[in-house]
Amino acid sequence: MRSSQFLPIIVGAGLVLAAACSDATAPSAPSSSQPTTPLEPSLVVMSGFVHRSDTKVNAVVLSTSEGQDIALAGANAGVLASLENAGVEVRGGWDADGAFQVFDFLVQTVNGAAVIDGFLIAVYESPAENAELIGYAIRPTRGGPEISLIEPSAALLDHLGARIWAAGVSDGAPTAFGVISQK
Repeated sequence: MRSSQFLPIIVGAGLVLAAACSDATAPSAPSSSQPTTPLEPSLVVMSGFVHRSDTKVNAVVLSTSEGQDIALAGANAGVLASLENAGVEVRGGWDADGAFQVFDFLVQTVNGAAVIDGFLIAVYESPAENAELIGYAIRPTRGGPEISLIEPSAALLDHLGARIWAAGVSDGAPTAFGVISQK
């Protein structure tokens, strides 16, 4: 065999070996040193009315418009226990026991009236430390512009900083309110 015939065979064999050993073509086993990203659980959104349950396992249920009573679980479900008959939107996911883990919620109605769910805050002239208090507002739980309050009652102001629901705030003076959770 001549050297001119031998060289192409050697080069060809080298290319075949290089391709066989390449990281790009060879499958790689997952390394235990590489962190894996868990899949995000899908977020489920449901609406209904809050009711107390007769069971000790899940003290709160969500009654949907389809006639289902869904057991609620988690710390936020405990907060919902104080909102009997309130219309709410809950976001979360199903747990292994078949209960709905409430990640967060929004109060939408109380006694059939539309309400604002938010935090009662003091509004100051500027962010400076000694700024003058100019009024009070509700900062909506899920964002949006603050809703100014006109002459809020002393009973309402007792809950400054708390998450509340308030009805009738379209004209700036709440006609009813309730505490969702304290500061």
